[in-house]
Amino acid sequence: MARSPLRLASLALLAAAAGAGLWFAMGRRANSPRFPGAHAILLSIDTLRRDALTSYGAPPSATPALARLAADGVVVEQAIAASNYTAPSHATMLTGASPRVHGVLNTHKSSPRPIPPELPTLADRLRAAGYATYGDSDRGYVSKAFGFDRGFDTWREEQTGLRPKIDGAIRFLESLPPGKPGFVFLHTYETHAPYLPTEEELDRLSARFRDAHIAPRVLRRILRNEEADAENHGDLFEDAFHFRPEDIAFLRAVYASKVREADAAVGALHAQLSERGLLDKTVWVVTSDHGEEFKEHGSWQHQTVFDPVARVPLLVRLPGALHAGSRRDVVFPAISLAPTLLDLLGIAPPENLEGYSLASDLAGSRGAPTDAAHCVNYHSEAWVGTAVRSPRSKVIAPAPGTSGAPEAYDLAADPEEKDPQKIGSEDSKRLMVELARTLTLWEALRGRFNPPANTAPLDEQALEQLRGLGYGK
Repeated sequence: MARSPLRLASLALLAAAAGAGLWFAMGRRANSPRFPGAHAILLSIDTLRRDALTSYGAPPSATPALARLAADGVVVEQAIAASNYTAPSHATMLTGASPRVHGVLNTHKSSPRPIPPELPTLADRLRAAGYATYGDSDRGYVSKAFGFDRGFDTWREEQTGLRPKIDGAIRFLESLPPGKPGFVFLHTYETHAPYLPTEEELDRLSARFRDAHIAPRVLRRILRNEEADAENHGDLFEDAFHFRPEDIAFLRAVYASKVREADAAVGALHAQLSERGLLDKTVWVVTSDHGEEFKEHGSWQHQTVFDPVARVPLLVRLPGALHAGSRRDVVFPAISLAPTLLDLLGIAPPENLEGYSLASDLAGSRGAPTDAAHCVNYHSEAWVGTAVRSPRSKVIAPAPGTSGAPEAYDLAADPEEKDPQKIGSEDSKRLMVELARTLTLWEALRGRFNPPANTAPLDEQALEQLRGLGYGK
């Protein structure tokens, strides 16, 4: 953390960038693996906890398909989400710009804030490079209302779960003429609250967790579409302070069952790609927009930027299973996903990207200009804080203009982030300097974009879906 050339250079570059229309100047590394003309698949499993995967410590039975993908690819240990919220995190994945730069935000009370038209998306850049592009989302906040359809030749949005989306993706790839590469983006809410299982799975888990009091009853009511009452309760989390430890254990087991469903769909995609000879012609990335909390820090779902939310899985399978079985301990911020994917595909990442390619780091060479990553904390529609994280330390600071003091965490001594410290250690001081530089940079860069005014409000169907996911109750 002692040297951060990109961050140090960025402030000096701002003045020049204002005239030249550039953000950062970040060159490509000669030892980056490149696969020109390969297909690309980016799969985002919304709300997927890192520790829910076998590759990150869960039992072998938890995610066998994702474990197979990891065994054939590269596992990134320190991937950090851009935000605790879906829309800003996915906008960062697909643009290489931080949430406080692109301005996209989960909104249900106000009109959507879409990706700024001046900011090209990954699909825009790939289509300009000759790719056919295909996107299929479970809608919600990853929808055309927020600009996520930009750059896609075909865009679908319907909450179907992951399995039905795979057949469409395979049909798209098979339909391409020889020599025409394709980019596929898939998004699913499969593992998002309220984690609805089948009736059979609910019966099985209810029998296993007999002392769970409220959670099984609420899920059964939701499954049967019954009205809430004093006995059945309303939203899954609105009475969470009544949850017993058995209710929390039950919910984690239900969540794990949804992760297994998503994993089975990944296995189906793996099989179909392999059967059609596409697997070794494809750069395949699996990640998430954020994780999920089960009251580890007093909160449910993803309201904080502690590691259960901010640290996400990132698996990268390269053509020919290059670097199979590798684990990379590099800090991988979400702003690096789009430029890294471009670099892997042999397309020079534009110099006007805030993010930077970490393709050489996937190959095992040190190319990262900094070992810090940021995760922006939103609550409702307000910016409330930012976490800045290095491999050993973390600082969570309130947003400018809000109350509270920064908290520092020694991740080596306190990996569960239970013992907040005042800013005082050398690591925490360096992270505060890094955060101050970054906030200055964000403020300068965000003025470049003018998100469309007077966007149409979300329709009732979209709002109803968001309410079903726990938003805007």
